[in-house]
Amino acid sequence: IAVLIVSSIAIWHTYRGLGPFTSGPMETRLLALQVFIAAGSITILFLSAATTERDVIQGALRQARDELEQKVAERTARLGEANMRLARELAERERAEAERRMLEAQMLQAQKLESLGLLAGGIAHDFNNILTAILGRAELALACLPQGSPVRNHVGEIATASQRAVELAGQML
Repeated sequence: IAVLIVSSIAIWHTYRGLGPFTSGPMETRLLALQVFIAAGSITILFLSAATTERDVIQGALRQARDELEQKVAERTARLGEANMRLARELAERERAEAERRMLEAQMLQAQKLESLGLLAGGIAHDFNNILTAILGRAELALACLPQGSPVRNHVGEIATASQRAVELAGQML
């Protein structure tokens, strides 16, 4: 449309004797006008082709941008999922580590109790041996003392207390 308007203006001015195409014979002026119009038309065709090519390139760029945005969105979603998996794994590891520490503490406590039990058992065994000797000596003393001896009652209490202590030591074993 622009070429048609410019060409029409150039023809009108040339016909009226105005503008750049007014010198020389009419055939020369018309030839110069036709060359001008052809050059303008060719320029317009090149501009139109360039515009079309630009539009095609812009369309291709839009499509490439859309595809890239789609890929970025997909990758972002995959990274989000991977991040969630890592968070779950980290939480699971922290839970397992806390459980391991708790079990180690329980095992250490059990080992302490076992050691204490062994120590108490050893002490109770040694204590039982001592009490057995005391009880045996008290029974021998009772057997040797006469029935009316004032010491017999005291030795009998020693034998009774020793017997209770032997029973208590037996419970500790």
